[in-house]
This record gives sequence, C-alpha cells and structure tokens, in this order.
Amino acid sequence: MDPIASIVVPAYNAAGFIGRSIASIRQQTLKDLEILVVDDASTDDTVATVKALQVHDQDIRLFEQDCNGGAAVARNTGIAQARGRYIAFLDADDIMLPQRLQHLIRHAEEQQLDIVADNQVLHDSYLDRQVGLLAFNESQHPQPLTALSFLKGSSNVPSLREILSGSRAAYFPLIKPIIRRAFLTEHQLRYDPACRFGEDFDIIIRCLLEGARASIVPQAYYVYTLSHSDVSNTRSPHSRTRFNMQPVIQNVDHLLRTYAHALTPQMRQALIRCRDGCQGLEQFEQFKAELYGRRARAVLSLLTTPMLWQYVARSTTIKLRNLSTRRFA
Repeated sequence: MDPIASIVVPAYNAAGFIGRSIASIRQQTLKDLEILVVDDASTDDTVATVKALQVHDQDIRLFEQDCNGGAAVARNTGIAQARGRYIAFLDADDIMLPQRLQHLIRHAEEQQLDIVADNQVLHDSYLDRQVGLLAFNESQHPQPLTALSFLKGSSNVPSLREILSGSRAAYFPLIKPIIRRAFLTEHQLRYDPACRFGEDFDIIIRCLLEGARASIVPQAYYVYTLSHSDVSNTRSPHSRTRFNMQPVIQNVDHLLRTYAHALTPQMRQALIRCRDGCQGLEQFEQFKAELYGRRARAVLSLLTTPMLWQYVARSTTIKLRNLSTRRFA
C-alpha cells in the first residue's frame, strides 16, 4: 500500500548535516511515510552517509543524479518517484518539528486542500539557535492562500513599514508547501529546471492559478536555516543558493502571457510588482558587489536607479536594529 506522505530531500554536499534533517522526518508522529533523498551529484560523502542510514531504515530511498542540476531538478526527480498521497519538500539543512506532517495533512484532508503550509521558525547556523519566526499567517486560525494573496506577499519590494521598523516582512515564496500528488499529476506541474533561485515561487503560483485550494496554518512546524542571518550578520556554510533572478523574471513574463485570460487587474498588477521586485533585488546584489569591490559604479548606481534606494534603506535599518539588539542583549 502506498504511504500517505513522500518527503523529498534534495541534497548537494550535505554529508555534514543531512542526518539531522532525516532524523527530524523519522521523529514525525505520522509514521506512514517514505523519505526520498535525491543526491544532486555531490562531491562529498553525502551518498555514503545516506546509504549508512538506509541500513537501519528501509523507508529511505536514494536517487543519484548524474550531474548537478540544482534543487528544482532534484525535486522533479523526487516527484516522479514519489508514491505518497501528499508530497512534502525538506531542504537538507532544515528540519521539521515532530507533529508537522500529521497536523498539516489532517488539515488538508478535512478541508479537501491541494496545498497546505505553515509558519516557520528561523534558525541561525552560526549562533546555532532560533532567532525569530517567519509568519505567513499572523492570525490564530488557518487562512486561505489565493493567487492574489500569494502574489502580494511575493514582490520583495521594500515597504515603508519594513524600512522604518528595521524588520523584514514574510516573503511568501519561502513557504514550504505540502502538495497533493494527484494535483501535480493532473495539471502536469513540475519545477522549472532553469530556476536555481526562486523555484518555489514559480510552482506555487502556477498551482494556484490552476485552481489549487490552499491554506496556511498559524503554527510554525518548519525550522528554516537562514542562508544569510541579519542577526549574526553571517552566511550559512550549508547554503547552496546561487543568486540569479533572470529565470524568475522570465517565468513572470510567461505567466503574464499564459494566464492573461485568468488574471484579474489586481493579480496582473501584483505580478508586475513581483517582476519589479526581482529586478530590484538583482540591482541591489550588483550594487553590493560593486560596493564591496570599492568601485565608483556603486555610487553611479545609486544616483541612476531610484528603486535601489529602497533596498539600501531596508538593509541599513535592519542592520542597525540587529546591531543595537546584539549590543544591549
């Protein structure tokens, strides 16, 4: 009999921490599950580490990619091999709290949902502790997730509230969804192989535009390891993220064309703002590279790119807020 849940774990050079990730799956209160580790052509001992775990756990299935294709390709391999009614995705440096799968899948079954997600606990790998909460749902009850609400939370264009408060709003593409496998099959939906950054945005919005019924519960059961922590001002050594917004921008343009008949004016406007946010983030990353390289072009960029000021202002107030927090803690 097929399991209720398939947990897909893409892994690339994850030997030092994938055991912690898999252990969090084995500690789930939901026991009817399978674990699909997709090794993305690691050059360390990731495969050997997983094979050692397989000796004691027959629910672990290992798939080895011939060449490195990124998380999107690895997740597609996992989807193709999954047998569960629901598919969950867990990054190799993250963990899930024990009740996560049971609670979310029960909610999905009761409400007949295609997608269900939760809030997230933020983990700073440098400090080795929790440093906050990523709240996609700030209420006390489950809230519906629609294409419009998802897009409104996905632009990453700095708001005045973020700049003044020195705190970053929840960025909805960071949601870690549990998806009903039959929905992905019926609508022939997969991750875009070209996306090594922002791949979750594309598949979630396409699911929603195809009519997926989705909800976010207020509990935080997913522990997300920050690729860069504003608290310790460090980058996680486990992060494999490669910043490139061009495939995301291309996907937004594709969505604007493909779903033109289904987009309301508000949804179209929100999609365009998402594209603006992608372009703004790309300009900000280029500005930081020029600034750290002590190039005069950094000043020129500030003078000629008005939106860039918003990203600089948000980054500055966040750093100042966290600096004061560390100083007086």
